Amino acid sequence: GGGARVRPPPTPAAPVVQFWNDYAQFQLPPRNLRLISGLHKSVAKFDCYSQGYDLLASTEDQEQYTDDLRRLLEAADSPMGVQMFVDVDSGFGGLAEKYLQVFRDDYPRTPVLVWGIGDSRRGGGEGAEKKWRNELNFALGAARLGSLSSLFIPVVNPTYTPPPHTE
Repeated sequence: GGGARVRPPPTPAAPVVQFWNDYAQFQLPPRNLRLISGLHKSVAKFDCYSQGYDLLASTEDQEQYTDDLRRLLEAADSPMGVQMFVDVDSGFGGLAEKYLQVFRDDYPRTPVLVWGIGDSRRGGGEGAEKKWRNELNFALGAARLGSLSSLFIPVVNPTYTPPPHTE
C-alpha cells in the first residue's frame, strides 16, 4: 500500500511552572470589569475610605456602577450567599460599602461574608500620618462593612517584632 501517512498535530510546548499562582490564571469577561475614572494609572491616590464612598455619591455614577452588579445578580437567579474580598485599607473599602448597601436593598436576607483585607505593614516607611490613615480606613471598614454583612472576617498581615536577643 501506498496510503498517505497522517502525522499527529504538533503539541504545544508545556509552560514552565515555578509557583502555585502559575496555575491560578483566570480572565474576567470585559463586562465584569469597571475602570475607576482617573485611577486606572495609579491606585496610590485612592488611599482614603471616603474617596471610595464618595465615588458613588452622585445618583448617575451610582446607577452606572450598580446596574452592572444587578445584572450579575439577576444572572445568578437567586443567590444563596455572597462573598466579598475587600481591601479595607484604601478607598476600595468605601466603594465596597456602597455596593453592599445596594445589594442589601435588593437582597436583605441573603447571607454576605466579607473578608476585610488589610496590611499592617502598608505605609510603614511613609510616616505616621499614612499609618494612622490606614488604621482609620480599616476601622471604618470593619465597622461599616461589618454592620452590613452577615459575617466580617478581618485578614491582616501580622506585624513582626523579632524576639529580644538574649545572651
